[in-house]
Amino acid sequence: MKKLSILLFPILLFFGCSEIAPDLGVGTVNPVPVGTIQKKVLIEKFTGVRCVNCPAGAKAIKEMQEIHGENLIAVSIHTSAQFATPLPESTIDFRIDEGATLLSFLGTPLGFPSGVVDRKLFDGEPELLLGKASWAGYIDQEMSREAEVDIVLDGGINDSGRMNVTADITFLEADPSIQYKFTLMITEDNIVNAQEDVDGIITDYVHMHTLRDIVTPATGQDIASPGTINLTFEDYAIPEDWDRSELNVIAIVHSSNTEKRVLQVEQFEF
Repeated sequence: MKKLSILLFPILLFFGCSEIAPDLGVGTVNPVPVGTIQKKVLIEKFTGVRCVNCPAGAKAIKEMQEIHGENLIAVSIHTSAQFATPLPESTIDFRIDEGATLLSFLGTPLGFPSGVVDRKLFDGEPELLLGKASWAGYIDQEMSREAEVDIVLDGGINDSGRMNVTADITFLEADPSIQYKFTLMITEDNIVNAQEDVDGIITDYVHMHTLRDIVTPATGQDIASPGTINLTFEDYAIPEDWDRSELNVIAIVHSSNTEKRVLQVEQFEF
C-alpha cells in the first residue's frame, strides 16, 4: 500500500529498509513566543465494528468536538480480534497492523471503547487507556496547557493519487534529556459501513476519523530539538478505495522517555 519518499532539510539520508526511518535535520531557528500557539489535544479511541458500546463513544467525541472545534483531534483505531473482526455485513476491514502496534504500545484496555488523551498518564489513573466517562475532563485539562510545540502542515494529492505533505515543527520549549518523536497518520471521515450497537447491526453507520495508515513507524520517528525541523513526505500512493475528499493527515509530536506524552498535534484536511 505504501510508497513514500521523505525529504529532509538540510540533510538527506537514504535507508535500505521497508519502512523509512531517517534522522531528521534541524532547520533555521525562528522562535515563536510561548503562549501565542494554541495547545491542541489528541484523543485516540480504540474501537471495533463488533463493539456494541463504541457508537456511544463516537457520539461522545462528536459532542466534545462541537465544543472544542479544531482544537480536539480524534483518531478511531479498529483493532482486536474480539471487537474489530468484520461483520458479515461489512464491506471494509478497518484493521491495520499499525493499529495493533499502537494498542500494544499504549496499553491493554479493560474494555472497548477505550481512549487515550494526549498519551498522558493522569494523576490517580493506573494506565493511559481511559473509559468514556473520563475523556471530557482530561481533555479540558490538557486544553488549558500552554503549547510546547508549533506544527504547520500543508499538502495535496495530485491527479495520479499521489500525496505530498510538508510539516514544519518548531519547539517553543524543549528538554534535552527527552528523545522526541514524530508520527504522521492518515484518517478518513464519513465511511458508510456496518457497525453493531446495543440494538443490533446498523448497515449504514457513518464511521468518522478512522485510522487508515501510519506513514512513519507506528510508535514514531526520532526527531531533534530544539529549533525548527522541516519534513517533506512525498509520493504516497492513495489506495483507490479511499475517498480523497474525506482524508485527513494528522501530525503528532510526542516524547519517548518514561512517558509517551503528546506535546502537540495538528490536522490537515484535503
